[in-house]
Amino acid sequence: MPFKTLTPDRKRIVAGIGLAAMVFFGTAATQYIDPPPTGAGLAPLAPDIRPGERLYAGSAAALEAAFARDGYTMDAVRNGAPVPRAMLRALPGWLDDETEAERRKRLFLKAALPLVLRVNETIRAQRATLERLLRRREGGETLGGRERAWLARIAAHYRTDPGKPAELRARVRPIPPSLALAQAATESGWGSSRFARAGNALFGQWTYSEDEGLEPEKREPGKTHRVKAYGRLIESVWDYARNLNTNRAYLGFRETRAQLAADGGRPTGLMLAATLSSYSQKGMEYVWLIQDVIRQNGLDTLDAARLAPRETRLAAR
Repeated sequence: MPFKTLTPDRKRIVAGIGLAAMVFFGTAATQYIDPPPTGAGLAPLAPDIRPGERLYAGSAAALEAAFARDGYTMDAVRNGAPVPRAMLRALPGWLDDETEAERRKRLFLKAALPLVLRVNETIRAQRATLERLLRRREGGETLGGRERAWLARIAAHYRTDPGKPAELRARVRPIPPSLALAQAATESGWGSSRFARAGNALFGQWTYSEDEGLEPEKREPGKTHRVKAYGRLIESVWDYARNLNTNRAYLGFRETRAQLAADGGRPTGLMLAATLSSYSQKGMEYVWLIQDVIRQNGLDTLDAARLAPRETRLAAR
């Protein structure tokens, strides 16, 4: 039966089989989503990932080929080229088998950077909506029901109160890409850890729920924590950003970031890494490690990276 004569349900089934075949045989498939609304509408409460946006690859060669077709290189990004809107759902199982360390690093950074930028794009959209609503409220205007509900939900996400505008403004801010990439690389072993491969966990965040996450193989006696697991990589990045933006352990991070922004500067990963001694039991050794990863891999040059605009649609594979 020709494809055009199939019913909509059968078309979806056939399309799904075709996509599975592409993944199985090592080819790459990419599709894209629109960015979150930033104009007169209300920004999304989380990255608005739609079913049509995915990056699949069955081998290192296939992933590299997809990036090459899109002209996606770190050198190009550092020279101002936009980053393709290509979001990897999960790290390929072969990534930990890549014996060439530099190759694995390049692939990991290219896969992780769009996710970090997508999360930051959502946070910036939220901040734009937040500022608009707060300014109207502070000017004596009564907000509509949907707007009040949005404020309540965004405050709940950032673990504060809609009646605390200063706290909201301090929390709803993006994370420097260099910092997120350095921490993801360190915590996941450049994508090779069991937590990254089995649980899409790039940042090693803990949970104490017995029914969630993955149990560390070398957990100390008496410890009950597990490492959070996620359905998609972007959920791990989103949870990491929320952690830095809400946890009281990172108050210094948020205060330093806000002060740098108020002084007219751009908060960088190197600057803000100095505030994260509480992120690891290693304390300041962890801070120095993250700063070294940023310097040694030139990640500070990615703080100005940007996603391709909405109008730029790279060809589906």
